[in-house]
Amino acid sequence: MKKTDALRTLSQFAGTIIGAASGVAACGIWLWALGTPQGTLSLSAAYIAIGVLMMLIAIFAVIASARGHGVALLVMFMMSFFPVGAYLFGIPHGLRWIGVVDLGFLVAGLMIWYSTPKTVEQRASVTDQEDR
Repeated sequence: MKKTDALRTLSQFAGTIIGAASGVAACGIWLWALGTPQGTLSLSAAYIAIGVLMMLIAIFAVIASARGHGVALLVMFMMSFFPVGAYLFGIPHGLRWIGVVDLGFLVAGLMIWYSTPKTVEQRASVTDQEDR
């Protein structure tokens, strides 16, 4: 086994663990936030809808990391971090951890994407594959 193959395998495994742990943590923190409302964030319909949507994105991130889909994890990062996670990352509250664990989606997605082997068939265009 080459050194690069071992590094790719380690990166795949670490990305899977980081992505799954970040997804479980994000879902748990959102569940805690919805279950124990504080004065700063009231339980309005919009707050509940956003919380449930973010919990679903976290669950999808766990599934994507378990299946080794780095690009899907990057999409989950974009969907969860930029509208809500970036805002929560900047507030002085316990919900700051939602923004922190959303960054785990980015790290895991990049690690899994890096470790996915790129074969010649994946790089070939559609017209090149017809000749084979």
